[in-house]
Amino acid sequence: MKKLALLALAILLALGLSGCAQDEAKLMESVAIRVGSISYTYADVLSAENANRAYYDQLNQLYAMYGITGVAMTDEEIRNEVVNNLSTQAVVLDKAHQMGLTELTEDEQRELSRRTTATMKEYRASAEAGLTLPEDATAQDREAAIDAALLEAGVTREKVYRSEWEAYIIEKAQNWAVSDVTVSEAEFLAAFNERVESEKATMDADVTQYGLTILNGETPLYAPAGYRELDWIYIAASEDAVEQLYSIEDALDAAVTDADNCEETARGLLGDEADLDALVAQVDVTLSEVTDTVGITVQEAVAAFDTELAEDAAAAVIALAKACALEAAYQQQLDLAVEASKAAIAPEVEEALRRLENGESWDLVQEHYNDDTEMYSGSPVVCADFPYVTEDYLNASMALTAPGQWTQGVYDDGYGCYIILYTGDVAQGAVDAETVREAMTAELLATRQEESFSQTLNLWIEAANYRIYINYDLLGN
Repeated sequence: MKKLALLALAILLALGLSGCAQDEAKLMESVAIRVGSISYTYADVLSAENANRAYYDQLNQLYAMYGITGVAMTDEEIRNEVVNNLSTQAVVLDKAHQMGLTELTEDEQRELSRRTTATMKEYRASAEAGLTLPEDATAQDREAAIDAALLEAGVTREKVYRSEWEAYIIEKAQNWAVSDVTVSEAEFLAAFNERVESEKATMDADVTQYGLTILNGETPLYAPAGYRELDWIYIAASEDAVEQLYSIEDALDAAVTDADNCEETARGLLGDEADLDALVAQVDVTLSEVTDTVGITVQEAVAAFDTELAEDAAAAVIALAKACALEAAYQQQLDLAVEASKAAIAPEVEEALRRLENGESWDLVQEHYNDDTEMYSGSPVVCADFPYVTEDYLNASMALTAPGQWTQGVYDDGYGCYIILYTGDVAQGAVDAETVREAMTAELLATRQEESFSQTLNLWIEAANYRIYINYDLLGN
């Protein structure tokens, strides 16, 4: 409440009101927006503004991670956005009240209570995640700390219930408004044919788009020629082996970056025509014994240049030689780790292959050996030159000559090994419309309903225009 009070006072001063004479509690309870039976107080407006600021802060942090320019929102823009949103929400809720949609059945009341409980549970989990408690804290201490954190944040079941009630009533009003919206057979077929033609143009121009669409979890309506369907068994390396590979790869990446920087420095001093490889070869670098695969160090570097170099140039070449030696050393450690990881899972791979060769069903062997239960690691389809799998995966898959054949072990560096089954060919052309009817109809219906409700909402707002009260003396013009 302290932060809220300070914000309220700042706004009062900005509006030129006599904040000192106002009773703050009364101010917070003042009606800022009203439409018929629904009203929002000044405190509601401030709370919504704070929520919007937090949203834009999080959005801008996400944008910054990807180098995207953030969204700059002034206080005035945020207030206008909040006032518009709350006014529109009030129109819908008041309309729902007029239609009797706010009268809830016992089942609806139970559903609303369930939603409130679920949301409170989410709030409590979020609050708990931000706690730092002593190691000897009891469960009772933890619950008390969560209660205190929620209280400080102003989260109460009463407020959450109100929010869930509004969302539920708006949902009822929207469902009522679009209850007559349907998708006809003609509309479905028109949309289906339009998408087929669009995808055909795209995928005939670039056949790899078909496989990419599938990898993105979507269902293409058109398939170009040349694709085959696959299934696979993936035998994964141990967590320790994978963790070691990641660590060495990180160290190698750092060494490569260091070597690139050293080369840039050396070239800046010696010129583009300098034979840096020959100069580096004249530096004898001795590394310390490797006891830590991610902590290799240089023990000594002795240079014997056959031509005289300036002191800074010689130092740059020696630094480059050290960096190259470390890069080579980490590459060697990575190669050793990959081979060790492969060797560790090779017996299991061979065992799975033997069981297949002995006539056991693919499904049974897959159930027993497959570590990729989400079927995420490979690709269910490939074609010639498919760029979204490793070269080994693609070559092994395309080398199979008939459905029903499987590959030998196809190692994924040191992370695991595939056994890939060629299950069949993808038929060129459009899919059977019936296979996508349900999903497409639901998608079209959702779009139609959204468009219909948008039009209905505009009518509701227009009809309620004379009844919308906004306290501009309080909120500002």
